[in-house]
Amino acid sequence: MNNNRFFSFAVCSILMIGTPMLSLAKDIQARGLLVASWGKSLDADNNKKILYFDFIPENQSISNGNEISILTKKQDQQNILKTFSTIPSGFYSYQEGIATQPVSITLSNIGQETFCDSKYYYADFVKLRKIKHTKITKIPKAKCLDAYLRDDIYLIKSTDEKGVNLREKPAGNAKVLKILADNKLVKKLKTFPNGWFYVALLNDDGSDMKQNVHGYIHKSQLKLLD
Repeated sequence: MNNNRFFSFAVCSILMIGTPMLSLAKDIQARGLLVASWGKSLDADNNKKILYFDFIPENQSISNGNEISILTKKQDQQNILKTFSTIPSGFYSYQEGIATQPVSITLSNIGQETFCDSKYYYADFVKLRKIKHTKITKIPKAKCLDAYLRDDIYLIKSTDEKGVNLREKPAGNAKVLKILADNKLVKKLKTFPNGWFYVALLNDDGSDMKQNVHGYIHKSQLKLLD
């Protein structure tokens, strides 16, 4: 299994006290929504983003209403992506965004781990086929491990210690919405040409702010948090 999500569960088991792993070896076929996204690798020797696949089944009893992380072999990943009718712009070039596809999928070895007081389900990929429709219309809010893997969090780092301009558009002459002090946290939402990021300002503890503050900052004034 090449998907490093398997490694993440191993790390969680070592670092945190969780429930014993549950496993169901029988193959299961289910309809639902397949979600492809990019995220951090938990392999210490790999600092590149990797692909993650998650499945949201219509039959919630399969995983008690939770997403299922699909463990794939590397050679399967591009074949799986070929079944997606639409891939968003920037998905490959910037390694960001989310692609979704209704599918009928066969999974095996469904297992469960508990981390951060949340249940995580995973399974081995067997096969899938594209379907036209699914009852699933929403992607669940990311839990703590998913948020860590997928969110790109940056520190504000000005060149003159006078703060960084949060702009209305991705251009150096665009209107300034707010001046952000050094070491404030922002989350990248989307990448734009010429090194501009569309970001959301975060609370000092890294949580989302109740009042959304969005704008554009050049990447030269940001430092990625590990």
